[in-house]
Amino acid sequence: MDKPDGWFLAMFGRLKPGWTMERASTHLASLSAALFQETLPTRYSQEDAKNYLAFKLGSFPAGIGVSTLRPASASPWATRSAACSSARSRAPP
Repeated sequence: MDKPDGWFLAMFGRLKPGWTMERASTHLASLSAALFQETLPTRYSQEDAKNYLAFKLGSFPAGIGVSTLRPASASPWATRSAACSSARSRAPP
């Protein structure tokens, strides 16, 4: 990998009995500052470091899965546009 500080993290789990999404998000957010401080890449500029340290962990409902396309595809036009864009990006030159 050319960029050792390029990453993506997603985890799935279930709430503890008696926990709400709000409580889980609050708990994860409370861990965020220390976690991101400890993992701050040394080669980041001041601006990149500031943005990185502003990240917050959170919890989100995923009963029907998680997709970044779902909000964008709320209308048929958005779905069609996304499909056309994807097809163009794979078309040979």
